[in-house]
Amino acid sequence: MLKRTIITAICIILMLSLPLISAGHGISLPEFGQSGQQPESKSSETEPEKHESEKAKDTDNDKYFIIKNDDSGKTEKVGDRQLCIGVLAAEMSPDFEHEALCAQTVALYSHYSFLRNKARSEGREYDIKDSEAPYLTEEELKKRWGKGFDDGFSKISGAVDEVFGIILTEGDEKAADAAYFAISSGRTEDAADVFGKSYPFLVPAASPWDKLQPGYLSTKTVSADELCEMLPDIRKQEDGSISIGTAQCTDSGTVMNINIGGADFTGAEIRSALDLRSACFELERDGEDYVFTVRGYGHGVGMSQCGANAMAEQGASWQEIISHYYPGSCIFDTGLKSE
Repeated sequence: MLKRTIITAICIILMLSLPLISAGHGISLPEFGQSGQQPESKSSETEPEKHESEKAKDTDNDKYFIIKNDDSGKTEKVGDRQLCIGVLAAEMSPDFEHEALCAQTVALYSHYSFLRNKARSEGREYDIKDSEAPYLTEEELKKRWGKGFDDGFSKISGAVDEVFGIILTEGDEKAADAAYFAISSGRTEDAADVFGKSYPFLVPAASPWDKLQPGYLSTKTVSADELCEMLPDIRKQEDGSISIGTAQCTDSGTVMNINIGGADFTGAEIRSALDLRSACFELERDGEDYVFTVRGYGHGVGMSQCGANAMAEQGASWQEIISHYYPGSCIFDTGLKSE
């Protein structure tokens, strides 16, 4: 009798203590945010629970982008997840490594969230123009990918869902303007040199992998007459040739200023006028022609997309890619979920 009473008492004590043990475990779970903790990674093979059209219905009313069509002037609301998928698909191929796709998602969501915050603080009726966001709808992706749509959409949306709601900041909870581009010259640029404004996390970073990319090097050859047509301010010399001054360049190679035919130009102006892949170029005379040898593709500030993919191929995580190309930035989880 005494033995049975003791056993009964022990069982009652254990039953009463279980809720306290469970509660203790709940409190001790690390939170992701400014503490620097990283979220658990979902498998890259996990398919999204719903397709894009179904997900759009679940979007929180406060979490959308107002996009203005440049041609019609009309605006439309696009959910955050929907925008991330559409822009990521336009920026990167599904063939890119999963971790590179994740890093690109964090970067683009930060960039467009930054633009949205700026637009709404200024009281604009729209957040971004469609020309500012290379956004592709599901229908456009079906035409582009054809029979590969299901697999491509699964890879793109899977990467978005893994990091959805995560942004880069400068140490607070505000989205940072995370710039990115296709291919660097081998080293990224300082935002101060290219954009004329300094950002603590947009500073030069080594990106040697870019030099191995198929589109790293390109050339454009034009005649003297074509060059005069493209750059109306320049003048020919008496012999019909065009003078070429010594270019002033950044440490990463982007042309800051150069004198051509007696007129001064910025590298960005030359790139735009001649439709060059980047402003990192060398100009030489070759007989009667003028040859621009161009390195990289894009403005060169922030994350190199091809460099990110190369890092992922070597085993780098999206967090390591972000840390490399945006040194000093902080990863912050806004708490927005894709479910």
